[in-house]
Amino acid sequence: MSSRLRLQTAVTVAVFATVSIVEAQTSSIPRTPSGQPDLSGTYDIATLTPLQRPERFGNKAFLTEEEAAALEREEFDRNLDRNQASNPNREAPPDGGDGSRGAAGNVGGYNSFWIDRGSSAVLVDGQYPTSI
Repeated sequence: MSSRLRLQTAVTVAVFATVSIVEAQTSSIPRTPSGQPDLSGTYDIATLTPLQRPERFGNKAFLTEEEAAALEREEFDRNLDRNQASNPNREAPPDGGDGSRGAAGNVGGYNSFWIDRGSSAVLVDGQYPTSI
């Protein structure tokens, strides 16, 4: 009787394992009506790696480790300066921003906390791309 119970248990486990594997293989990526992958959702842009490659990098696709470290140091120093307490009696900023380089299209904010770009370059397959 115990061998019969073992056989039934083994068959049951095998059936459930097979169903799980088949179901995992048949699940698909959500698609748009045109058949393209559906990439809708909320994305976090807190990264030093820009969406478009800055002109200063030209056609260079990847940064060296030293260049990525320098970029991270620049951002650290920039944040030290920009995260200082704001003067509550300062003048209103000019329409459209002051023209300086900044995050979020330089629309401004109380301080950099609200428009943080992150603190490190993106590492993809062991390389630092110059754009996403």
